[in-house]
Amino acid sequence: MVKVRKTKLMKRVERSVRMPLEEAIPKLVTDLGFGNAAERMKLSKPTLHYWMTKFHVRTVIVAVGEEDVLAMQRTGRGEIERL
Repeated sequence: MVKVRKTKLMKRVERSVRMPLEEAIPKLVTDLGFGNAAERMKLSKPTLHYWMTKFHVRTVIVAVGEEDVLAMQRTGRGEIERL
C-alpha cells in the first residue's frame, strides 16, 4: 500500500465517506462512475484524478455487450487479470 501524507481535505473526505481514501476512491469510482464519485466526495474532477494518481488507483474502461459476462480478479502483484 502506498503511504500518502493526507491533507486536511483528504481527512475531511475520509470522515464524510466513513472509510480510508485508499478503499473509498476505487469503490466509489467503480460503483458510481468517475463524475458521480467526485460529486459524492464534494471534489472537483481534477482533484479526484490527482488523488487517484497519488494513491496509484488505475481505471480501465471495458465495453461489454448485453449478452456478455466479464469476470476479473486482482492478482498478488496489484494487477487485474481477466478470468
